Amino acid sequence: MEPRKSLYLQDLYIDAPSMLNCIYKGRIMTNSQTINLEPHATDQATRHAIGLMRAAFPSYRGRRYRVRVTDHPLDIRTYWDGGSRDYFAFVDLESRSVSAQVPPQSAFDRPIAGADAVTLPTNVACVEHTISCGKDLGLTLIVHPRNAAPLLPAPVTTSDHEQIVLTYTAQYKNTYSGRTNLRYSEAHESTKITPEQWNTAKATCIKRGLLNKAGSITPTGRNAVKSGQ
Repeated sequence: MEPRKSLYLQDLYIDAPSMLNCIYKGRIMTNSQTINLEPHATDQATRHAIGLMRAAFPSYRGRRYRVRVTDHPLDIRTYWDGGSRDYFAFVDLESRSVSAQVPPQSAFDRPIAGADAVTLPTNVACVEHTISCGKDLGLTLIVHPRNAAPLLPAPVTTSDHEQIVLTYTAQYKNTYSGRTNLRYSEAHESTKITPEQWNTAKATCIKRGLLNKAGSITPTGRNAVKSGQ
């Protein structure tokens, strides 16, 4: 059996300008796309993506997982700032070998040249663990478009009414400042959807796992909103 290769930080951005400057010549993405993952999903792509993130941060015990597809350079400088910090590690998509975490980059630490603009080499992903104001926001697998397909769950298609339900559920609390049934009220005002149409679409979304039984949107439901399908 071929020995497992180790992935070192210097392979990615220290004294490796050819890797830092690799440019994708295929599909152009004008904006990053983030896909939310269901932690208990059974499809191969989701299990693979979550497995890579857990390999990079094995002590993580949360349920928030995302995949971000981008061809933009990454700023991987990491340091505490107001109770917030992002931690970064890199993972080889073929061998699943993992780098050490990126060292701190505060004003008191040794700077890493190029850490503010890292372009991912082929078959390498970055895993980001985000702490914001002391709250753990989970893990994000950041991949280049050329490596994204095997790591993304199948896209979700919705009807027009389902899309309205998901959009307004994602955007509004249902009760706020003394107002109730706020999601439907806002949706009706903008789209003229009827109560019957709303309730039917909502029931379908719950059945499909786009909303949970309490009517809150799920990660899969958020993906459907963002895809605009």
